[in-house]
Amino acid sequence: MPRLKVPEKWDHECDILVIGGGTAGMPAALAAAKAGNKVTILEMMQICGGSGNIIAAGASFAGTELQKELGIPDSPEQYYQDGIGPNGGGDPDIWRVIADNQLDTWEWFKSMDIYPDNDPESGPIINNPGHTYKRLHRYANGRKVEQRIEEEVRKAGVEILFEHRALRLYSDPVTDRVFGAQVKTKETVKNFKARKAIILTSGSFSRNPDMVYEYGSKFVDDSVLPIAAPGHLGDGLRMAMELGAKTNHIGDAAVGSLIYDVHSKNDRVIFFVHWGGGIIVNWNGKRFTDESCRDGFYGQVAAEFLDQPRKTAWIIYDDEMRKAVPPHDTKGLKEFKADTLEELCEITGITSVDNLRSDIEKYNDDVESEGYDTVWGRKHFCWNVGTLVPIKMAGPFYAINGGCTTSSFKGGMKVDSRGRMLNQFDEPIPGLYAAGEIIGGLFSRGMYLGGTNWQGFMTLGRVTGMWASQEQAWDK
Repeated sequence: MPRLKVPEKWDHECDILVIGGGTAGMPAALAAAKAGNKVTILEMMQICGGSGNIIAAGASFAGTELQKELGIPDSPEQYYQDGIGPNGGGDPDIWRVIADNQLDTWEWFKSMDIYPDNDPESGPIINNPGHTYKRLHRYANGRKVEQRIEEEVRKAGVEILFEHRALRLYSDPVTDRVFGAQVKTKETVKNFKARKAIILTSGSFSRNPDMVYEYGSKFVDDSVLPIAAPGHLGDGLRMAMELGAKTNHIGDAAVGSLIYDVHSKNDRVIFFVHWGGGIIVNWNGKRFTDESCRDGFYGQVAAEFLDQPRKTAWIIYDDEMRKAVPPHDTKGLKEFKADTLEELCEITGITSVDNLRSDIEKYNDDVESEGYDTVWGRKHFCWNVGTLVPIKMAGPFYAINGGCTTSSFKGGMKVDSRGRMLNQFDEPIPGLYAAGEIIGGLFSRGMYLGGTNWQGFMTLGRVTGMWASQEQAWDK
């Protein structure tokens, strides 16, 4: 397909054009504006914030004064080691940028009076997947944080245009210099010129079934519930690929995420396993996984549902386990309750009470005699947290029918440590930058360090915005 011809006139001009006003886009725009640039954000939705609007836990920081007050001996270097280690598997260059700059993001938060929530039960910092130390600082309402950031972005003079969807990029056919975008509005198609650079921050492709099928076909199924931001349609990836941009771990991008309740579509089911200590069985009443996700990200367990009969599974727990889960995480769930396992199988449709009883009894025997599950190797509720307890055979028993969700994807386009988009020869594409979920490099093999996407993409956005600001203006 031939590249777009340079338009005879431009409908809009700026120094830095940011495509996507989400987690990475707004920090990138703010950094560029504070460096003295005229900055425009194109947002295809009617609000900014992207994935940040649906954050329910918080952001991981390492080496904060709050950690020190709580006696947590964390450091940016340890965060870096976790990121490139077996639980993260990330690109050392990308992780060096995150680790070395994330405390600046922490200070930036504080400058906007954004502080962690001090939850009365868990405190302001909690455990999360794969981390050496507690470093997930709780910001339970991501939408409020994103709104506060948007206030700062507007105060800095950044122009935000809603319902503007970028379609393709303009570039010089000789030098590959990117200098503009073709943009669809509600009324027409317009041409936007970027004198210095374009920063792609448009998110992943988890809401684009064709792209999901290409890179993870099993996640295109009626049983899978997409819960990512609605704007994650893969636009930025397709525009970059057209110009020869290189991908990074995109084959690992499509991954599972949280477990959701098939009946209510509530995605808080995982807590009955992670906080309560419940188990997971398939429709035949058989356990099929280590529920603790000891080797990585909880999404890997949710994805295993797709290999089971009917592609969903059952979370089984007792009354004590149910009480361990905060009430706000049970709201709206469809729980099946029974006094006996026979009754539970009858009302749920689990096909074999003998399998279910046998697996629970074996699990209980292991927990009481060995202290861990010898069948699947489970030693904790989740990761390295919690001491296993048996399921009380006296009842009552509870069950929730769980399915697999998809949210944040773990691969995308390849960038260098400045956020410059790279071509197939690992050379920067002039004038083209990217940050956020559009890029790969944070994780590989579907691994994930919890709370890193939100903080990490804001940090990368801020760094990318500063580097893009230093580009020489395109004067043609």
